[in-house]
Amino acid sequence: MNNKVIKSFLLRCKEGPSSPDGRKSYREDFYINQQPPTDKNRCLLHCFAYGETVWYGKYKFRRPYDAFKNYKYGDEHWSFDIVVSGDGVLNCDKVRYKIKPNNVFILRPGKQISLQAGPSRLLQKRSLLMKSPLLKYICDSGGLAGIDYIESQDSSRLLHIFDRIKTIILNQEEYWQQDISNECYAFLCALNQMAQPLQYPPALHQALNIINADPYQDYDLPSLCRQCGVSVSTLSRLFKRHLNTSPVNYIIDRRLEQAKRLLSISDMSLKEIAERCGYRSQSFLSRSFKNKFGMYPSKFRLGR
Repeated sequence: MNNKVIKSFLLRCKEGPSSPDGRKSYREDFYINQQPPTDKNRCLLHCFAYGETVWYGKYKFRRPYDAFKNYKYGDEHWSFDIVVSGDGVLNCDKVRYKIKPNNVFILRPGKQISLQAGPSRLLQKRSLLMKSPLLKYICDSGGLAGIDYIESQDSSRLLHIFDRIKTIILNQEEYWQQDISNECYAFLCALNQMAQPLQYPPALHQALNIINADPYQDYDLPSLCRQCGVSVSTLSRLFKRHLNTSPVNYIIDRRLEQAKRLLSISDMSLKEIAERCGYRSQSFLSRSFKNKFGMYPSKFRLGR
């Protein structure tokens, strides 16, 4: 096993024993957060590990019910895994799943699981491990309540978030903990959306996917409508009928909710928050915030 400290993370590189043909049975590269959650950051989604794994042959992983009973971060950790290539078999509390590329599986506390490579004798996956008092609430209040496995056909959006998390881990610029928390939140929102049934018309569903992927862009409504294959009036009617709002107001609400969240969990200046949430000036953010929440950001922050 090789370990290397990368600022606040420990890179743990681990390989299994070699098979008769000389190939390792597995390789794991995990970036492990060396900073445990604190009272100051209790509202953050704490990412304490990000990993990339390749398993070969008949390598099998088992985790009993009490595997994390004495784990230093407690027993509330969740693992979210995306299959990149190959296939495998997941057993979760005696329920058997056949997994393949783009599929996502969720390993939550108190679950007894086993996982192994499938007929291809290859299983490559990427993992994100989180812990937070908010985690169960976010998952259960969305589409992930009781879900262990999502049979997705396209995980590109989730993998893009994983790429951003890895970049943050490697660079660790100022506010890196808040940045990782934001990406974890974006990941859970995307996962919640994938787990929900297709309850909206295709054009509206596509528009929501585009906006939710990056609500801080300066969207051009006609261009957004062209991507969704409908007219401006049609998309506006769909937003009004199903969400009781307009496309523009939906984008504004997403930005303001994120601004509110950053005011609650960080010490970032209002100017920095405005820039991160797609506002050209902090005064414009202040007026918009007051219109939606009935108070200015400064007053909201004082009362948090």
